Amino acid sequence: AKQIARRSLRAGAKLVLAAVKRNAPKKEGTLERSLKIRAGKRKKDRLSILVSMRRSDFKANDFYAAFEELGFKHGRRGLANRKQIKGKHFMHKGYEETRTAAIDTIIDGLKTGIETEASK
Repeated sequence: AKQIARRSLRAGAKLVLAAVKRNAPKKEGTLERSLKIRAGKRKKDRLSILVSMRRSDFKANDFYAAFEELGFKHGRRGLANRKQIKGKHFMHKGYEETRTAAIDTIIDGLKTGIETEASK
């Protein structure tokens, strides 16, 4: 049962990942390449799948993914006139674009998986 749920969650996450990659800033392509599907935390009654950046990509000059998503303040700390740079929110937009399609894919995957297991 868990295998069916994982498979269908991953299929839904692939739709979200494709949309997030489409919306990601493409100056060098590093940010887009760092986007992956990962297994989330598991509990006895829960499974989760995440679309996120790899941890290894937050080193050297590739630490800026959170700045691109959420925004930042430009200038020295403590100054009253720091400029607020707005984020691009590419991950949130990708999720919002494909949310219903991803949910439908997950539900369809669960239905077909349960039906095939029940017919065995």
